[in-house]
Amino acid sequence: ATGPMHSPVERRRLHFGLGERWAWPSALAYAAVNVMIRAAAPQIDAWLGSLLRLLPVAALAWFMLARAGFHELRPGDPRYLGPRLIGGLVFGGAVSYVIGNVFFFRALVDGGLAISVNAVQAGSVWAGVILGALILRERPRREQIIGAVIIAAGLTIIAISQLSTPGQLWYEGLLLAIAACVCYAT
Repeated sequence: ATGPMHSPVERRRLHFGLGERWAWPSALAYAAVNVMIRAAAPQIDAWLGSLLRLLPVAALAWFMLARAGFHELRPGDPRYLGPRLIGGLVFGGAVSYVIGNVFFFRALVDGGLAISVNAVQAGSVWAGVILGALILRERPRREQIIGAVIIAAGLTIIAISQLSTPGQLWYEGLLLAIAACVCYAT
């Protein structure tokens, strides 16, 4: 026989590429942020909390844009984004990062960390699928819908299992978290 011999059972290596290297620290950072926001949420106005959460991102973004020369914002530049795209990004940012964060702060106060975070994650999956279909006309494949159902069901079960620990207004926290996730998915 010619060619390389293969064993009947090939060993597969776990591929831990660049994307995974960025994803894990990002997930840990989001988890840490959610815990810190939950700790601060009862003592801070939701609007102020949203603003304070956005300041570092805004400062870094403006710094990087200035460093690059603001090309995407200059109407005469070939890299100019255009008023429609800029307006859409501003609108999406306002809905997602301002309104969504305000809902999320309130959800953390009323529903607690487990319910709020899990409702946001499960709801974001569904909101993404639904809004993608309605607004972008992206028809989800069957596998995407099955995956969304599995993710949403698992996260919902995690949230429901926490119902013995949150405050009396847990259901309001759940609704606010769902509202936040719709804003985030927008």
